[in-house]
Amino acid sequence: MKRGHDRFGHGVFAAWYPIKQRAAVRNFHAALKVTEIRDIIAIELYLREPTNPERLNGCGLVVINSPYQFAEQGQFIAEAVLDGLGQGEAGAGVGVIRIADE
Repeated sequence: MKRGHDRFGHGVFAAWYPIKQRAAVRNFHAALKVTEIRDIIAIELYLREPTNPERLNGCGLVVINSPYQFAEQGQFIAEAVLDGLGQGEAGAGVGVIRIADE
């Protein structure tokens, strides 16, 4: 993502990632922050508390140079998906994280 952004700074870049453990997600976000790219937003959907690394506990989508109102609309869509999947387990939810602001 860094290389692509360096070549095309105004492009929109997106990457999906699995969530199995929080530590791996924190490391990924920290690595993105170190790039000093501005305007990075992550939307995460948790099916359950990420305590079992052998299960897919959720997923995230990180976007660089996101479109206008992406965070709000993305959260709305992720919540609708979660409602469709069911919120039976503890820790289920949706979060929007601004990794780097403009």
